[in-house]
Amino acid sequence: MLKFSDIVGQKQIKEHMQRALLDGRVSHAYIIDGARDSDKDLVADVFAAAIQCADPATDANGMPEPCGKCISCIQAAAKANGDIIYVQHEKPKSIGIGDIRLMRDDVAIKPYSCEHKVYIINDAELMTAAAQNALLKTLEEPPEYAVILLLADGVSNFLPTVMSRCVTLRMKPVPEEKIEEYCRRRIEEEASEHPGEPVNTGAAEIKMAAGFSGGNAGRALRILGSESFDAKRQAAAALFENIGSRTGADLVQAAQEFSEKKAAGKTSGKKQPKDAVAEDDNNIVDTWKLTDFLEIWFHDVSIYKATGERDRIVFCDHTDGIIRISDRISFEGLQNIRNAVGEYDKRRRANVSDETALEMLLLSVRSQLH
Repeated sequence: MLKFSDIVGQKQIKEHMQRALLDGRVSHAYIIDGARDSDKDLVADVFAAAIQCADPATDANGMPEPCGKCISCIQAAAKANGDIIYVQHEKPKSIGIGDIRLMRDDVAIKPYSCEHKVYIINDAELMTAAAQNALLKTLEEPPEYAVILLLADGVSNFLPTVMSRCVTLRMKPVPEEKIEEYCRRRIEEEASEHPGEPVNTGAAEIKMAAGFSGGNAGRALRILGSESFDAKRQAAAALFENIGSRTGADLVQAAQEFSEKKAAGKTSGKKQPKDAVAEDDNNIVDTWKLTDFLEIWFHDVSIYKATGERDRIVFCDHTDGIIRISDRISFEGLQNIRNAVGEYDKRRRANVSDETALEMLLLSVRSQLH
């Protein structure tokens, strides 16, 4: 079933949507802005189901919830509701004017069985200027039954004219403790659906995934389900634990192994929780760079050096290594490493190869620990 209560965090967004439903003031267009894996697709699915629900229920606070029992809700949960349309686009990295024109033609057709037609456009930030101008005609004079949900990773590519005609709702990072609770619940639900199968995910793994999730519940689930991510994380930790004693040749080899051209992992065969939808060919590891791990590692070092609190370390299975490095490096050295990461970013923007930029970054890090 699709319920607002299934959405982790995002209190303001849920309250806004439920209030709009309660007052009968659902807007004709929304931009739901959130990073990849931020569950904005779940937010859109729940909102669409609630809009179409024939017999709305209420939650503990008396706010609307999809009933989950009517034909519309059952079809919405199965992504088979003819009045909830997921707009497809031909090119993987662009939404063109032709895609929007097809949607616009469909908007002109009245709903089949519901009071509304809800259009969900994922990766909406990929719309070309021409596509946005084509959409603008619908946004300016929408039929009463049409609701358009634009799911985007950032809003900088939207035309001001499009932004001004949409209600923008921004996803916020979810506290780690809520993500841990969510992951435990999903694992327990999965275990109850497959009794007898061993559960290999413990509290430490869940805590680690929440720490690496960046406040993103969907990403935490994918991390838990990815052996390739864990392999890359462990390889990065092995490098950082002893980087002060590595030779220049070692660091050149590490830069080669972790560079963007060579660091793409392979799809893990590990069973994932059922709602951990695939990302980039089922492979979250491709979205993580060595610098992402490096920033988290030395943030752990900084936090422990400042507080002495072991339970705040994200690399929780490498606590001893974090502590050893915190004893060897000064706060000035940690700031120098942060500056070196900034220099890495500048070099990449200047079209220096990732391999060369990584070599220079790793040499800078080693100089603080050598």
